[in-house]
Amino acid sequence: MSPSAVAYKPTISRWLSKPANLGLQKRKFMKRYALLAATVVVGGAVAFQGSVNLQATTPGSPQTGHSNITGTSRAGSMVGYSNTPTGIAFGGDFRTVSTSGRGVLGNASATSGVTYGGLFQSFSTTGRGIAGIAVATSGFSVGGFFTTNSPDGKGVQGSSNAVTGLNYGVYGRNLSPAGYGVYSDGNMAATGIISGNGSGLTSVNADQIDGLDSTAFLQSVPSPLNLTSASNFYTIRGENTAVDGTALYGKAGAATGYGAGGLFESFGTDGRAVVALAQASTGQTSGVYVQNHSSSGRGIYGWSTSATGTAYGVYGQANLAADGFAVFANGDMGASGVKPFRIDHPSDPENKYLLHYAAESPMPQNFYVGNVVTDSQGFASVDLPDYFDEINRNFKYQLTVVGKTFAQAVVWEKIKDNRFQIRTSEGGIEVSWEVKADRNDLYVRRKQPKDVVNKQGFEKGTYQQPDLYGFGPERGMNYEARRMKKIIGPKK
Repeated sequence: MSPSAVAYKPTISRWLSKPANLGLQKRKFMKRYALLAATVVVGGAVAFQGSVNLQATTPGSPQTGHSNITGTSRAGSMVGYSNTPTGIAFGGDFRTVSTSGRGVLGNASATSGVTYGGLFQSFSTTGRGIAGIAVATSGFSVGGFFTTNSPDGKGVQGSSNAVTGLNYGVYGRNLSPAGYGVYSDGNMAATGIISGNGSGLTSVNADQIDGLDSTAFLQSVPSPLNLTSASNFYTIRGENTAVDGTALYGKAGAATGYGAGGLFESFGTDGRAVVALAQASTGQTSGVYVQNHSSSGRGIYGWSTSATGTAYGVYGQANLAADGFAVFANGDMGASGVKPFRIDHPSDPENKYLLHYAAESPMPQNFYVGNVVTDSQGFASVDLPDYFDEINRNFKYQLTVVGKTFAQAVVWEKIKDNRFQIRTSEGGIEVSWEVKADRNDLYVRRKQPKDVVNKQGFEKGTYQQPDLYGFGPERGMNYEARRMKKIIGPKK
């Protein structure tokens, strides 16, 4: 410290301690002696060390000039101000050259209240309250680093207080094709809608996505969204507790092409590509409910591509309900092949099946059979079901005499009121009878079945089984290259 500064130190302290000397005199005195002082003490505390150059100014207006300080500067409040209206100006510029330094350290030491280690504001319509930039072009640099040690704390909290407009509490952006706009190294949860505009994150590696309540849903998720999991439970779990709600909804919105609302694959030897369970034990529930609105569409398309073995395109089972159906068609049911029933072979049930085949007719037919014995006069009446007249027409009869006799049998009275009469040339003769009739129930009357119909739509010019006519699969009624790729999937 220079002799001049030592001489002036007590003088400055005593002079500043007098209230009458504050104001303009204080500023003049400080300007006069600041350049000489190596240490200035105000109220017994070190205010700064070094030199301060202050320019003259009028009271109440900001001072402009330069401060060159080494050491510590303390004040009740400090305001950095840049009055340059344009350009890249700084209200304050803080720097450190230390390899472990901090350019700015803000510390709110109070243990209660809503305090801030640093408060940054911007009033510009395109401004930033705070901007952190890591200018290094390599290394694991971070533009902004925020931590919390509280078990209930938040490392970063972003809040958008506007109640209208398209605003963001937190906005992340990434320009690298291999980068992420937002990345969560841990669980990710939301209480509202998770939405996207088709850019940014397209792949998530998560054993489980959790934390979504029943009112939240994924909307407009970027495509493709890939979820992988090694869990024995769910990769995706959707839950909707509304009376008519839908837990998962898939939509392929293109008006043309072969889009799929959902594509499911299983590669396990005992796997199921889709498992649907209707868990309610009462009510008209459906394990799978499928609709098709196209005039040439399929509600369900089942296809087994294996060329060997006993494979099933569609398999239904309902062997527990006495009155149930494994497969039921509420309407016509067709087949291009034979229609057998199959049971375990009575003689070798573990190794063989027994098949019996349905009879074919160009028109829908009903038939009724039975045996009867005529009385001593050769007459016998045959009673048919009480609904017979309501569902049949165009009756056909067949009588066969049973036994060691050459007696003759005729239909003595035709069917009337669900009954017909047989007469044999001798009494006490057993007769085996059969009645066939054209179906005439309400469905058949409306449907008017035909034995020859024209092919329509994309089926015209194709074959159900083109190989029977010497053609390849491309001539099949269900063949289309893109469709086959969708159904079979790419080769693994």
